[in-house]
Amino acid sequence: MKYNSIHYNAILNVIKQICTIVFPIITFSYVTRTIGAENYGKLGFVSSIMSYLNLIAVLGRNVYAVREGAKLRDREEDFALFASQIYTINVITALFAYFILIVLYIFWPKLRNYSILVLIYSFPIIAGTIGKDWINTIYEDFRYLTIRYIIFQILSVALIFGFVKQQDDYLLYAGIIMFSACAPQFFNFFYVRKYGTIRLLQKEIGIKKHLIPMLVLFSSAIATSIYTNSDITIIGIFLNDYKTGQYSFSVSIYTMIKVAINAVIAVFVPRISNLLGNNRLDEYNRLLKSGFILVLTLALPSAIGLFMVSKEVTMLFGGEGYSEATISLKILCLSIPFSLLSSFLNSVILVPNCEEKYCLKTVIASAFINVFLNILAVPFLGIYGAAITTFIAEVFVFICFWKLGSAHCAGLFDIYGLISVIIPSVLIVFCCLAARRFFDGLLLLIVSVISSCIVFLVFSVVLKNPVLKTDWIHYKEGKNV
Repeated sequence: MKYNSIHYNAILNVIKQICTIVFPIITFSYVTRTIGAENYGKLGFVSSIMSYLNLIAVLGRNVYAVREGAKLRDREEDFALFASQIYTINVITALFAYFILIVLYIFWPKLRNYSILVLIYSFPIIAGTIGKDWINTIYEDFRYLTIRYIIFQILSVALIFGFVKQQDDYLLYAGIIMFSACAPQFFNFFYVRKYGTIRLLQKEIGIKKHLIPMLVLFSSAIATSIYTNSDITIIGIFLNDYKTGQYSFSVSIYTMIKVAINAVIAVFVPRISNLLGNNRLDEYNRLLKSGFILVLTLALPSAIGLFMVSKEVTMLFGGEGYSEATISLKILCLSIPFSLLSSFLNSVILVPNCEEKYCLKTVIASAFINVFLNILAVPFLGIYGAAITTFIAEVFVFICFWKLGSAHCAGLFDIYGLISVIIPSVLIVFCCLAARRFFDGLLLLIVSVISSCIVFLVFSVVLKNPVLKTDWIHYKEGKNV
């Protein structure tokens, strides 16, 4: 089977993830103003709770399936059995997630206040189970994923502008968002049949073989979710829906940047796993070094640029009603490089090298640190305290992942590459400060972004950023050329 080159897949996945930014941007300002901060806070609170149940349903499936499935994708019978085993286990875990949801609903009165939202946000559990997007990722079918996503997002935007007209329409908005997320999965149920027959198994499920590594990855994912979502949950518990809405707004902007760059990271995973599985270590090491500097090149200027124009971004998408989110957004910007580099080290180096137990220990420690600090900070510092604890947690995870990750790829990063990224990134500060002397509002934002991009690109060329001369790996009929 032919596999597209890494840079082609990266472009496709980045287009897809840019759309995950562009389409919400189109509707974000309209929705936040229309439904109000309090209702937006309700959405953020329920979403943070349901994210944990989704993780239980997934149970580390995506990471494990892509890592192990990429090694088997050229052996049809072996892959069909493996995929059927993962699918069967996933159905069991999805049912278990619904059972926990029912228990929570019965014994947690606060959750019953959001009954309809809870029902709406529970649909991705079953949709993700039957959709099996992980198979598309294993076969690097990013073109289909991108086209499918864009079609449903366009439909989603049309529905939002057509039907969400007042504050009470926040439930309708949640329904539209979940529709755009779940409907593609039902289509994928039929599409993935092209890769083989995948069915529910009554025997040879392989629970003993698959469950332990999946549980380790799940535990890591749940711990990661705790240290990334506990701030919103704790704000919702200690403060109120209005404050939750303020912080959810800043987290949404912060997450948009991370999602776009994580798209680049995602396309490395199946290729890295395949190279490792076939013992092609020279290509593996070269691809790791290229990917690491690429992520840094994208993350650092993005963080600095967003920090410099955070006020303008907040006013543009939220208006005066979300003014309190500006400072928390600035603090969260500091976390972006650490978070994305940690994601690269974890997804592309540690997990493919079966170091998930080390990852689990790290994220559990980080989760405890973040929850403990949130409980202390949120009652006194409010949403700013939550942003600070997120930054501390991200730095801690990065240091731990770097310690082991660099051992799996000698010379992962060098001082010259660091300089070629830092200097152009620092110049973004001066571009934004200069623009601020002559412009304000939307014009300031536009001038800052354009001038920063030009200056960063020019100085990256002058300083010979390694990304600009990277010899990307290409495949033709499954072979490196």
